[in-house]
Amino acid sequence: MRIQITLQPFVGEIGVRPLESAATPSAETPTFASCLTDGKSQSKCQQAYDATNLDQRREFMVRLHEVLATLSCKDTDIARGILRQIPKSHDRDSSRAGLATVLLVRMKANEPCPGLAGLSVENKTKLEMLAKKEAEQEQKANAASAERR
Repeated sequence: MRIQITLQPFVGEIGVRPLESAATPSAETPTFASCLTDGKSQSKCQQAYDATNLDQRREFMVRLHEVLATLSCKDTDIARGILRQIPKSHDRDSSRAGLATVLLVRMKANEPCPGLAGLSVENKTKLEMLAKKEAEQEQKANAASAERR
């Protein structure tokens, strides 16, 4: 019962039965819509992205950020949880790198986004600071890349 209550915002109409059955030792491995894989992973994926291929990694991150932004618009608690996933230090290898910028753009867009709009002033300020830090880090990385050429 507790699993159902905790996961209800995430699983919606599909229910928790698939999750409960996946947690049993003899359960079949679930198939994910998409995965970022290193080739050693045994996950079943409808769309696998190679973590070692920069273009595929970028595509995965763009799609992931879009899904997370859409989820964050649904509910303030979800938005707060997603905000906690953003790296506080420069970690270009994180699949969440750049997410603050995507969330900030979504929050400021004309489309209604009640989840992000409902964040506290403190969390909105934190999001803006993280997005600013991401932009600064991206500029530094681009400058360093240009110097190497």
